[in-house]
Amino acid sequence: MSDHSYRPSGPSQEAWRGWVWQVLAGLAALGLPLIFVLAGIAAETLSLAAQIPVAVLLTVAAGSVILLVRALWRQGARHRAPSGADAVQSDERAPVLYLRSFGEETSVFAEEEALARIMIEIGPFVAIGRPGDALPPLGASRFYGRHFERGGRGWQEFIHELVSRATLVFLMPGPTVGLAWEVMQCRKLLHPHSLMLLVQGRRDTYDTFRRETAADVGMSIPEFPAEHSKGRGDDEFIGIVRFRPDWTAYFWPFPERPGRIAHVDHVDIREDRLRAGLLPALAEQGLVLKSRGRQTRTAIWSMWAVYLVVAIGLVVTWLWFR
Repeated sequence: MSDHSYRPSGPSQEAWRGWVWQVLAGLAALGLPLIFVLAGIAAETLSLAAQIPVAVLLTVAAGSVILLVRALWRQGARHRAPSGADAVQSDERAPVLYLRSFGEETSVFAEEEALARIMIEIGPFVAIGRPGDALPPLGASRFYGRHFERGGRGWQEFIHELVSRATLVFLMPGPTVGLAWEVMQCRKLLHPHSLMLLVQGRRDTYDTFRRETAADVGMSIPEFPAEHSKGRGDDEFIGIVRFRPDWTAYFWPFPERPGRIAHVDHVDIREDRLRAGLLPALAEQGLVLKSRGRQTRTAIWSMWAVYLVVAIGLVVTWLWFR
């Protein structure tokens, strides 16, 4: 994170707005079969020459509706996302802390969301929120200025407390001064196995962190694993740097992707890859992943798919017998 001067502030979330956005998303999803009705009517009433542009238009409309449903649902989820304080208060387990430079976080939002889905099985996944956020991003539950300055604490005291309580700390390399202080606190307060450096596919950011921040706190980390970054995006975590009990560091690569892509959105695919890479590392610490959230999401998508199939079947049957 940066050394920004904090104010007792944070995003203006309203749970009722979240429900409204998500209800609208549901209504839009229920209306998708109407496009197939229009397609059937067009096939019966228009000439072949007119059917082609209408088919293209309806295809674009269907794709737009799907994107709209996704955008509305995620906007609602951001309004309803629990704060870091809520997440910690409602969960007796020790937190999992995510530290990063604010300037780098936007490049890996999808990876953070996938990581959050996994870490919630171990403990509340929390981070310090970026000042000025209109709404918190999906992923880690954020603490903002109002959560820690209320008791007269500064951000350094607050992070010191979080690090000392954390089961795990994930740190994403970045260039800011505040992050160097956080690395030092991790070195002082954590067992080496509890700190994991997330390595994204950006060599310049990693090399700057290795040359400046890590060196300043006496931490030696390996060179950027160029062989594991080939064909990987800058927005992707390619592995982690782990530490032995004497703080000797080594790189632990993540697989490129699961062998079977059987899920419906890119975050699910990212989650599978991160899970496969983290599973053995976490198992060494006695931390077990149970995949609770995946079952719920699979059920929701399955119900929606069944609804679409039934709706399309009814439309085709109506057009056949009318």
